[in-house]
Amino acid sequence: MEQNRQSISATLVRGLLESGKTTWIADFLREDPLPKPVLVIACEEGLEELPSLDGVHCVYIDGEEDMTRERFLALEDQYQPASIVIECNAMWRAVGFAMPLRWRPERTVALLDGSMLPVQLSNLRTFLGPVLSRCDEIHINRLPSPEALRGCKASLRALLDNPKVVRLHCADGEHGLDDVPDDVPYDLDQPVVTIAPEHFVYWFHDCRDHPDRYNGKIIAVEGTVKRGPQLGPGEFAIGRMAITCCEADMSFLGYLAHYDGIEALERFAHVAVEARMTYRYLRQYDDVAPYLEVLRLTEHRPQQDYVSAIF
Repeated sequence: MEQNRQSISATLVRGLLESGKTTWIADFLREDPLPKPVLVIACEEGLEELPSLDGVHCVYIDGEEDMTRERFLALEDQYQPASIVIECNAMWRAVGFAMPLRWRPERTVALLDGSMLPVQLSNLRTFLGPVLSRCDEIHINRLPSPEALRGCKASLRALLDNPKVVRLHCADGEHGLDDVPDDVPYDLDQPVVTIAPEHFVYWFHDCRDHPDRYNGKIIAVEGTVKRGPQLGPGEFAIGRMAITCCEADMSFLGYLAHYDGIEALERFAHVAVEARMTYRYLRQYDDVAPYLEVLRLTEHRPQQDYVSAIF
């Protein structure tokens, strides 16, 4: 039985064409002592080719219809690999292709061409979303400096599960995403910081990434109320439906809040609140997260569609 065989570790390498995947894989194979033989499955041919390395076999897949468990098992029988590297094609629909059960994904890496990233975020978000999802490492190369990403940092952040895995490869060395200057779209020095609907997604991510900016601040924000049986008395979630990748990919983004009179509101009421931002451990997430202590709340009918987006 397939599941009874010894497992094989697999490394997934994602990225758009000419993002540097082949160069990264070549360096990875030289520097990381993977168990050999190594099977590299390449799903596209770029300008660079993998060098010939002892114990490394490279196979090119011509089309996404060949990304099947049966094809992978045939390659396994042919090459008997001890470890596997898969260079994924971001333009194929088969991002979540089915690997054999004993191929164990241990590392997922994404490569981005920093010189092209602003254009790609504007025109190829549908493809970038799956590329950046659930990555252990994200490398953005070909940057003169972190400043080059200043204008698109917020748009990129909306696609990231964890910004701490991002490494920027610049002319002066390696940086993190926090080294990119922020263009905060509201005034954090005001007594009440007003979060406009078009800035909701930015605020949602930024207050999680930078609690020092928001802890104790009074913020004014609009959103939809959601309640559930797992929440305590007076607790609810306030948030908005948001488009972060494309119009077909919408989800509710929000944080837990407390207001004593929340039970009197209708289900999914839209409200405007002023709340003090705090941070506390929440068992629902097993983590410290933003928590809003509501000071004022009014039911509010939005003047426009309350779906938020960041592009």
